[in-house]
Amino acid sequence: MKILKFTLIFCMMISLLFACGEESDKKESVDGGGASSDVDAGKTDSGEDTKTDGGTQDDAGTEDAGETDEITDAGETDAVTDAGTDSSVDPNVVGEVTVDLDANKVNVRTKESLLGNLASDAAKEYADAKIEKVDFAVTAGGNLRFDPNTRPDGIYKAGEITKDILQKIYKYKNTAVVVEVTGVQLKEIFEHSVAGLPHTGVGDPAGAFLQVSKGVEILIDLDKIGEKLDENNTEIVTPGERIVSIKLDGKEIKADTTTYKILTDNYRAGGGDKFVTLKKLDAAKKKDSTVDLIVTMEEYFQKNTPVTPKLEGRIKFVTP
Repeated sequence: MKILKFTLIFCMMISLLFACGEESDKKESVDGGGASSDVDAGKTDSGEDTKTDGGTQDDAGTEDAGETDEITDAGETDAVTDAGTDSSVDPNVVGEVTVDLDANKVNVRTKESLLGNLASDAAKEYADAKIEKVDFAVTAGGNLRFDPNTRPDGIYKAGEITKDILQKIYKYKNTAVVVEVTGVQLKEIFEHSVAGLPHTGVGDPAGAFLQVSKGVEILIDLDKIGEKLDENNTEIVTPGERIVSIKLDGKEIKADTTTYKILTDNYRAGGGDKFVTLKKLDAAKKKDSTVDLIVTMEEYFQKNTPVTPKLEGRIKFVTP
């Protein structure tokens, strides 16, 4: 029995020794793995740091993935922002016109024209809203231009109207001026407007020809005597007789002392294009808004686009 017990105890001790050896082997294996962990952590056996600024390659990959998510999120935010602001809109575009606008001199300086109607309507609307109420507006044909180098046909095609185009139309930076005139003076002004007609085809038609805003009807008889000025263009020598009638909203304007407020530009108000009557007008009867006529057209397009000017019989001739 003693021998048996001793044998059992001896076997148990041997088993315990084997078990301890296995635990020791496991520990050494783990300790040996620690060197690999140091390398993963970015250190060589010498203890030098092998990480880049962005982390280890694996870490960098993880960080890149995070940055991609952030960029995507930012992109989604931008998309929402862009949806609220149409970035495709050209800030240079002020509106749209649905018909071609002929700016050739023979068109805007001898008869009613689409461009003349548009410019005059724009000027009146602006004056009524931001300067003062006027009875109507006039636009000298000489004030409507185009650049023959870039637009040799003189036609502003139907489509977008830009600030650049308006600057070509209004080559000269004239300002909107309200003048107060009597019926007599108004007839003199329109007589001068048609004194250069008919155009003979030699040279340019006179820039003094006036286009008018909606509601005005001018009837002209070119067989009658036209106005004549003295050699210095400072006095009316022969009053014209070509203006048969001037109507405003269907009512005839008589050549009397009744006063009217009309919108013109600073050049004509100062006597440009030989407007003697306007030049002699008392300064108190002229109000220069200092607003560039380009602004009147720009705002008109912004408020009324698309714009479709029409020929409405505003200027008629007894003998076509």
